[in-house]
Amino acid sequence: MRGQRTRVARASALALGIAIGAGLAGCARAGPPVSRVAAATPGLAVPLSTSLPSTGATWAVVPVAARSGQFWELLVERAGSSRWSLVTPPGVADNGGLVVSPRGGHSLVAGFRPSEDMVFSPLAATTDAGVTWSPGLLDASLANVPDALAATPDGRLLALLRGGEAKLSVPGGTRWTTLASARYAALLARYGERARVVAQACPGLVERVEQGMWDEAGTLTLVRRYVEPLVAAGADQIVLGCTHYPFLRNAIETVAGPAVEVLETGPAVAAELQRRLTVAGSLATGCTGGVGFLTSGDPASSLPVLMRLWGETVVLDAWERRG
Repeated sequence: MRGQRTRVARASALALGIAIGAGLAGCARAGPPVSRVAAATPGLAVPLSTSLPSTGATWAVVPVAARSGQFWELLVERAGSSRWSLVTPPGVADNGGLVVSPRGGHSLVAGFRPSEDMVFSPLAATTDAGVTWSPGLLDASLANVPDALAATPDGRLLALLRGGEAKLSVPGGTRWTTLASARYAALLARYGERARVVAQACPGLVERVEQGMWDEAGTLTLVRRYVEPLVAAGADQIVLGCTHYPFLRNAIETVAGPAVEVLETGPAVAAELQRRLTVAGSLATGCTGGVGFLTSGDPASSLPVLMRLWGETVVLDAWERRG
């Protein structure tokens, strides 16, 4: 943890970080060749060190060695300035590494690769060249490459995860949709030989469901955008590969037409769970189960939508991350 380092180690590390950052920034524009930096600091040639120029600033991510172990710092050279400033987002351990993506001007998004006991990647965003930061969260681990995080002009984020999975966020990075994963590719390779599979990511539909907007015209417009290409490609079955999509089944069937079969995965998953519990001798019999609801968001704001989805009065509690 950065807060555990001594003041002496911090001061010497900071001086080293500024020297390396200036050299790395030169790699992205006219300046000293990379070989000079590598020769001066051969022990710090690691993958995540990088420099990124944008319209309002140049950013540099540098590794720093200290007695407590290696950590990372973020520096910025603002347009019109000849000095580098230390602007590493505060409050999160960065021993695992920093991944950054500029958004133009003085804006940048930084992602922390997990370290210590973390299994997810905190995010931080700035619009004033690192003077202030706003927090965010990617509930997964960023890949160990400099360009594992990218920002689109409209504020969405694209993240490459450690296991090869790709996720796309809504503007602001508050909610994420899976675009591709190694597991999905493996399933296609194993079971896709007998059928032609056309994949379609559907950014925005999850948010529509969770906001109770599944009957609105804007939702139908999104459904048309995603379903019509599948029908045009000759799909005769559409598999709803997300637990949110069954709530949009009417809209999906309307757009797909009567010749296309819409399949939900919930019954198949439940049947497979029952089979596995039976094989393991763990299936309970002669008793009645219950249903509980937890949310990682705000229960008060989520409850009205949940009751509409579930169709009856329920109790919704806050879910707290452990560990």
